[in-house]
Amino acid sequence: MNERPELLPNENPVIPEGINVSSHHPLRELGLLTAGAIGLFIVLSVVVWSILTFGARYIPMSWETRLSQSIENLLETDLPDSQIQIDLQSRLDRIVQQIDEQNTFQLTAHYIDSDVVNAFATLGGHVFVFSGLLDVIETDVGLDMVLAHEAAHVLNRDPIQAAAGTVGLQLLMALVTGNGDFAQTSGLMNMGSNMLLLSYSREQERAADERALEALKALYEDLTGADELFVFIQNSEGERAFPEFFSSHPNPSARIANIQKAINSD
Repeated sequence: MNERPELLPNENPVIPEGINVSSHHPLRELGLLTAGAIGLFIVLSVVVWSILTFGARYIPMSWETRLSQSIENLLETDLPDSQIQIDLQSRLDRIVQQIDEQNTFQLTAHYIDSDVVNAFATLGGHVFVFSGLLDVIETDVGLDMVLAHEAAHVLNRDPIQAAAGTVGLQLLMALVTGNGDFAQTSGLMNMGSNMLLLSYSREQERAADERALEALKALYEDLTGADELFVFIQNSEGERAFPEFFSSHPNPSARIANIQKAINSD
């Protein structure tokens, strides 16, 4: 009778040394995974931002106006019948006629009593001007350049595009973090998404400047003074000015150069 072969070894097999030990440091692998996650997030942010901002320009202005109905309540503006507001609205209407030949947009000027030297455009064609801006602008062409710039933002559909892109990034952040709280995410992820937003904003600013200058050429024979606000900003910032890469607006010096080029080309 043949003997039955043993099915189990008599002793445990010898495991080769180093079989479960990686040749790479674990921190290196963690770093690669982290870099990959950050890169994927940035790519997704670019895709989401690009798709939504491109599509937002086709949203009817009537829809945008309804979205902005509560904007006026967010800021304390001057009375609609104040002389300053009437003058601002008159200037804005005259500028829009030059930019929007088809008369498809109705922009509304608002005056804010504040020392802030600024103006901005929001959803629904609302243009806000701070009293601090009016205090430093001394020429008509300088003020109209600012108003034309903000009007160009509206007509270029910049506010609705920025709003759509921001909402898209917030939704993406909510999917990534589970709560949509930007403060809970990696600082590097925030930096990557912010650089995307800043770069896009600079493109919008340059386009708005160019369209504003075209409107002013139709209103003024001499554009001297159109760079008044940017000269003021440049003089105020001095050595505190940040490199253009880290700013949402082109450097004042670059904007002044472009305006001077437009003046000298006439």
